[in-house]
Amino acid sequence: MKTALIYKLTKFVTWPERSAGMAPMFALCVMGGEEMHDALQVLENRQVNNRPIRLLFLDSAGQEMEQCQLVYFSRNGRARIATYLGRLRDSATLTVGDAEGFAGDGGMVEITQHGRRLGFDINLSSAKRSGLSLAAPLLDLANIVEAP
Repeated sequence: MKTALIYKLTKFVTWPERSAGMAPMFALCVMGGEEMHDALQVLENRQVNNRPIRLLFLDSAGQEMEQCQLVYFSRNGRARIATYLGRLRDSATLTVGDAEGFAGDGGMVEITQHGRRLGFDINLSSAKRSGLSLAAPLLDLANIVEAP
């Protein structure tokens, strides 16, 4: 279910033309989250804005992070999330995570779970700072988090 939510999020985000968001491939990157590797593989047959998705599983140094249009942070990598978010703070990279407090810590979209239902919190100031535009239908479904 998280995989579907991550993919659907991309349908409601517009990346600025000046960014890597206009690269020929859509780089969907994963930091930590080995449990998601198999589930995310199905996205390699999909496209975002008519560009094929390329999955990148980042190492703990996150060396290729700046070329990503979307980075998914697993709660398993929580210890270093603040450092990575700092590196991506002003880049047009959609940051998505499932660690509690991710949006409050500066991440853009925090996937939440209430029983069997998934939801999400959005840190609108982080998204605006990055130059990403989030569509109104997405914002209508989200819990908006006010955080730096």
